[in-house]
Amino acid sequence: MLKLHDELITELSNSLTTQNYNPVVVANHRLYARAFLDYLAECDIQVETVTPQQVDQYFGYAVQDFEIQYGRPPSARWHMLPRTAIAKLLRLAQGNWPPDAEMIGPDDEHRHEICREYEAWLREERGLASASIAALMWEARNFLRWQFDRAGAASLETLSIVDIDLYMDMRAPGLRRKSLADVAERLRSVVRHLHRTGRIPTDLTPHIIGPMLYAYEDVPSTLERSQIAAVLATTQEDRSPRGLRDYAILQLLATYGLREGEICRLRLDDVDWRAESLRICHTKTNAYSYMPLMVTVGEALLDYLRLGRPQVEVREIFVRSCAPYIAMTNLYGMIRGRLAAAGVVPAGKRGPHVFRHARAVEMLRASVPQRSSATCSGIDPPNPPILISNWQQMISEPWHSRCLEWRCCHERLARSRSHRRRRLPGKIAVPAGKRTDISLVPLHLRRCCPPASGGGPADARRLAEGDAKTLAIVDAAQSGLHCRPLPRPPRRNRADRRQPCCCTSPSVQRQAKQADLAGLGFPESRRILGRVTTACALRQRAG
Repeated sequence: MLKLHDELITELSNSLTTQNYNPVVVANHRLYARAFLDYLAECDIQVETVTPQQVDQYFGYAVQDFEIQYGRPPSARWHMLPRTAIAKLLRLAQGNWPPDAEMIGPDDEHRHEICREYEAWLREERGLASASIAALMWEARNFLRWQFDRAGAASLETLSIVDIDLYMDMRAPGLRRKSLADVAERLRSVVRHLHRTGRIPTDLTPHIIGPMLYAYEDVPSTLERSQIAAVLATTQEDRSPRGLRDYAILQLLATYGLREGEICRLRLDDVDWRAESLRICHTKTNAYSYMPLMVTVGEALLDYLRLGRPQVEVREIFVRSCAPYIAMTNLYGMIRGRLAAAGVVPAGKRGPHVFRHARAVEMLRASVPQRSSATCSGIDPPNPPILISNWQQMISEPWHSRCLEWRCCHERLARSRSHRRRRLPGKIAVPAGKRTDISLVPLHLRRCCPPASGGGPADARRLAEGDAKTLAIVDAAQSGLHCRPLPRPPRRNRADRRQPCCCTSPSVQRQAKQADLAGLGFPESRRILGRVTTACALRQRAG
């Protein structure tokens, strides 16, 4: 064997030992690397010029040698370990393995130039994350390769929506609607860049339409408290280093409802053992939350750090249980295995997010305020709910002032014949083109709609009392339904007109614009509307 080959094997062995690989694994890698280098020496091939085709030829020779030595063919996965060892050896010898695809012809060069410009634009101009850039670049390479193989590089100048549809039809088999919508979104980004750089004369971005996705179309998967306890008990029985790590992760999921990325990026500096607090960097908001370190979570972390975590230099708490010892990036496989070991079969998904959903359900059942639960979950907290003790407080609160403005808004809409669709004030405005025909309105709402003509003292009294019919119309308007106009309120004399209702005062309207009525249910809105209108009538009489 050449002296260079001995140096490469020594360098490979030192690299694996530095990464804390098992000595048996290091010995196997040395054996596979030595056999491959002997084959290269027999064929008079330099290790710096080895190609993937020559590696495949070596495995064909190795399979024949295995059959001669053992009298049977190797298993289907036999080549995985030797291929891994050879890849690490060639990575040390050539610096990059597997090598980049060779550019044969002007089309390949043009395609690589477009990909390089697109990647630089995504990284420097848009400032996207590495994971987003990788997904967008994969779609760009795949689309350009598909298009250039069909019609060449010159076909970009004549690219039409027909070509886009053909590509989407090619990508569609085997994908769910959510995955296909992601493909359409990434393809729009590629086409937008091609049009921006002048390679496509027409902007085809508006014509790339993915499948319709509906918010909350599926019921989120969750776990019962007994199922979570069974998973924790089963995992606690495993005292191996991997079992200690998994138990600590499951305790974090079950206690705090953290996201997968928040657990994988948890560092040793984020645990304050003296103050008994835990610092969490939330994934979506990039904000930090300080949570109390619970006893069960602290004990699980201590057991893992003392008995299960390997001695490595990385600062992340949770690392892989086998070499290379790097920070964990995915928890799905571990969670799925632990659920199966405990005999727990969720109705839907079975990843780490089911523990987050379960924690949210427990907080709702415990009547935890929405702002507190949102802060613990790492999301933007909504407007806090307001508890009403008397009608004087009810008049001064913005949510209930919104009820007043809501009623006055509907009265004004009833007077105007030009406004035929309900538009709620503030942010709860029905988007254009989303009106629903009256035939699509449920029967219980259609029965509650008052006649288009009419109006008088009886209708005004029903409006003031906040009966079920009026509230049904309000609920239909909030849902964006196209219902008939409300009855016209009774006329007031000039003396009453000089005294504006407290519902329409600028201060009340200004407070109402800062509120959100979407959280009020049917009984609560009925109670508020009845009390507020009664208070308005008492004020007008006293005035």
